[in-house]
Amino acid sequence: MVNEYCGQIWYMVLLFASNFRKLEQNCLDYTWYVAIDFQLFLVAPFIVFLYSKKKLLGVLVPVIIIVGCAIGTIIVAFKYDVWASMNKYNKDYEEKYYERPYTRAGSYMLGILAGYFFYEHKEGKLIKFTSFVKNNTMVQWICYIIALVGMACIIQALYFINKELPPRALDLLYLLFSRLVFISLLFLLSLPVLVGKGPWLSALLGNHVFFVLGKLGYGAYLMHKIPMQYYAFIKRRGIYFGFAQLSMLSWGYILLAHLLALFCFLFIEQPIFSLEQRFLLKRKPKKAVEEDESTLLRMSKEG
Repeated sequence: MVNEYCGQIWYMVLLFASNFRKLEQNCLDYTWYVAIDFQLFLVAPFIVFLYSKKKLLGVLVPVIIIVGCAIGTIIVAFKYDVWASMNKYNKDYEEKYYERPYTRAGSYMLGILAGYFFYEHKEGKLIKFTSFVKNNTMVQWICYIIALVGMACIIQALYFINKELPPRALDLLYLLFSRLVFISLLFLLSLPVLVGKGPWLSALLGNHVFFVLGKLGYGAYLMHKIPMQYYAFIKRRGIYFGFAQLSMLSWGYILLAHLLALFCFLFIEQPIFSLEQRFLLKRKPKKAVEEDESTLLRMSKEG
């Protein structure tokens, strides 16, 4: 995690640009994902602002970015001989493709478009379409089946393309569309829930457990390398790559990472948040809150 390269690229980690480092400069190497997330987060408000001013432009820009990222992926794939199959792995796969924002931006833009849909639905501007989905049980089950089968196929395809080298065209299609299709299918799976149906899925996704895990998710990602590195340092021989061994290791890492994240949340994040609430965020006086509530009640009665 921390080595001699940290003295050279510390500023890249600090500025959330570590995904542009050279592969051998692996100081806190797993922070490349946090860097991409932050870079895309910086772009998102401008796109949403465009949508608030002119909806067509707000939709067109994400679509252009998706197409541009696809073209960029094709160029990188041919220029650096990048394949999805590990049978043709080289360091350019990570350095020029896997850790670059243009390979992730397309999925992020699809998420923004899905957010537009949810907003328009809440505003009551997609009544015909949402009513069609909401009132048609067959359509809902078609959404579930297509989404689940499609996502399973995308995951299983990794096994086949790594088992033996696929044709170049097939491999390139996987590079281009696997993430985009997976995110689209995830939206399709959640579509009945968004329109008010699918109570079992809504109850599952709305479970309080996911709220707690959401609080710990970022911390767990930052902490997961600690138990992994510790185990790598103390083991006396290599790992046998069997299903049982890797399953136990994986679940052990997940549990330990979340326990470490819980510790940091209770003793670092939550106290700082409480201080922020206490001294920086001004709350409305009780009288002002009561006046706001009475105003909302009066408006609802008048409506």
